[in-house]
Amino acid sequence: MKDLMKKTIVLVLITSICLSILTGCEISIQSTNGTSPERTSAGKESSDIPDSSGTTANVPEIYETTGTTTTPPRSNPSEPVLESFVTSQGTTAAPAPNVTTSTPSETPDLVEKPASVGLKYLLSNNEKYYIVDGIGTCMDSDIVVPSIYNEKPVRTIADQAFFYCKQLESITLPSSVTSIGNNAFDGCSNLESVIIPNSVKSIGSACFDGCSSLTSITLPQGLNTIDHNVFADCKNLASITIPNTVKTIGQWAFGHCSSLTSITIPNSVTKIDYGVFSGCDGLESLVIESGNSVYYSVGNCIIEKANKALIAGCKNSVIPSDGSVTRIQAYAFYDIGSLENITIPSTIRKIGIGAFSLCNSLERITLPSSITSIGDEAFTGCSSLVSIEVDTGNEAYYDAGNCLIEKESKTLIAGCQNSIIPINGSVKNIGNGAFRNCTGLESITIPEGVVSIGYGAFDSCDNLKSIALPNSVTGIGDMAFFGCSSLMSLMIPSSVSSIGTYAFFSCNIFMRITFEETTGWVVDNIAMNSTELSNPRTAAYYLIENYCYSTWTRTD
Repeated sequence: MKDLMKKTIVLVLITSICLSILTGCEISIQSTNGTSPERTSAGKESSDIPDSSGTTANVPEIYETTGTTTTPPRSNPSEPVLESFVTSQGTTAAPAPNVTTSTPSETPDLVEKPASVGLKYLLSNNEKYYIVDGIGTCMDSDIVVPSIYNEKPVRTIADQAFFYCKQLESITLPSSVTSIGNNAFDGCSNLESVIIPNSVKSIGSACFDGCSSLTSITLPQGLNTIDHNVFADCKNLASITIPNTVKTIGQWAFGHCSSLTSITIPNSVTKIDYGVFSGCDGLESLVIESGNSVYYSVGNCIIEKANKALIAGCKNSVIPSDGSVTRIQAYAFYDIGSLENITIPSTIRKIGIGAFSLCNSLERITLPSSITSIGDEAFTGCSSLVSIEVDTGNEAYYDAGNCLIEKESKTLIAGCQNSIIPINGSVKNIGNGAFRNCTGLESITIPEGVVSIGYGAFDSCDNLKSIALPNSVTGIGDMAFFGCSSLMSLMIPSSVSSIGTYAFFSCNIFMRITFEETTGWVVDNIAMNSTELSNPRTAAYYLIENYCYSTWTRTD
C-alpha cells in the first residue's frame, strides 16, 4: 500500500511539471474542427510556417485567383463545383479548407462573396457551357451566380429564370455571362440591386418588368438593344445609365417608370420605338446627346429629323412652333398622367394613334386649322377633359358640344364629361374609344341618326348611370360598354342586329337589359331562346357573363 501511494505522488508531481512547461510556451495547436492556426510560436502568420526543409511554406497558388477560375483538388473530378466564391472581377474560386488566404498586398483578386448554392442549371445543346434556368433549391435573397459550374462556364440566364421570384433582393452576375433571357427577372418586386458585367451583350424583352424595388441600374458597355418592356413598371427606378453602344430602344421600354425624372439618350441610338416613356409621370427632362444622326431634342421633346416627327414627350414638353415638327407620332404622350396642358402649334398636320391617350390631367384640347389627320383614340382616357375646341378654319374636323367630330365620316372621335352629342344628324358613328375611361361622364343621349357605337366607345365609364340608344343604331362594337359598373338598365332597340364580344362585360350583375326584339338572336350558331331574352335579368346575365365572349347577331 505504501509503495502504491509513493507511485501516485510521483505521477502527480510529474504531471504538474509538464503542465507548467506547456503553459509557459506560445504554441498554437490546430483545432479538431479543421481551422488553421492563427499564430505560431515565433509570432509569424500561419502562411509563413516553416516546412520540413526549413523554408517558408506559402499558401498554395491553386487557391489564389488572378482572373481565372481555380478549384481545390477533388477526389471525384466529375463532381459539380457547388461551393464557390465571386471575386472582385466576377470570377469564381472555391474556398481552400484549412488554409488562411494571403494578405491583400499578396493577392490582388480577393474573394468577396460566396456563390449561391442550389440554383438550377441546364447544359447547352453543344455541351460547352451552362445556363442558369431557375432558383432551384437556393434559399438566398442575395444571389451570386458563379462563373463556373461543373467545370464549364456559365454563359446565360434563361428566359423566365427568376420569374416572379419574390425572395430575390439582389443579383450579381459574373463576367462569364453574355446574355440574359426574356422575362428573366420579370415580377421580382423585391429586387433592389442588379450588377451586370460588361460581358453581357443581350438583355431580353421584359427582363426587369415589374421590378418595383429597383431604384437604379447601369447597363453594360457593349449592349446593343434595350428591348421592349425591359424596365416596364419599375416604379421606383430613378436613375439609369445608357451606354453609348446602344442603337435601339424598344417599345414601352421604360413604361410606367414613374420615378424617372430625367434621361439622356446617347448619340449612338438610331431607333426609338413608340411609347418608350409612356406612364413616366415624373419625367421632366428628355435629352438626346449632340451628334445623333437620327434624333435631336428640344423643349423636352424627342424629334426624328427625317420626317419632322415628335416621337416622345413629357409633362414639361413644349412643342416647337418653327416648322421643325409637323406631326406628333403615335403614343408620343401616351399615359403621361402629369401632363396638364399642351399647346399644339399651327405647324402640326398629323396626330398619331393614342398620342395623348390616358393623359388624365389634361383639361383642355385646342386644335389648330392645320390638322388634317387624327389617329384612333388619340385623346382616349383623358378623364379630366372638360373642353374640346377646333379652329374654325380646319377643313377636316370641327367641334360641337365639346365633341371632336371628323367631317367626312361624321364620326365623333373624342368626347369628354361635358359632351353633348349634336342632334342635327351630323354624327353617324361614335368612334373607337371616344369616351373611354371618361369617369366624370354620368349620362349621355345618343341622338337619332347614329348607326354604330365603336369598339370600347364607353369602356370603363364607371360612373355612367344613364344612356339612351336611338332606333337608328344597328351595331354595338366589342367592349362598347365594358366596365360600366354604374349602369343599371339599358334598352336595346329593334334596329340593333349586332352586339360585339365583351360589349357589356364587367357591368353590374344586377343590371337589367331589355331587348325590344327578342327573336332571331344567334350566338355561336345557337339560336337564343326568345322567352329567356324577354326577361331583362336573364338577358343581362347572358350578355354580361354567360355569352359575353361571343358576337351576337340577329336575323329577321
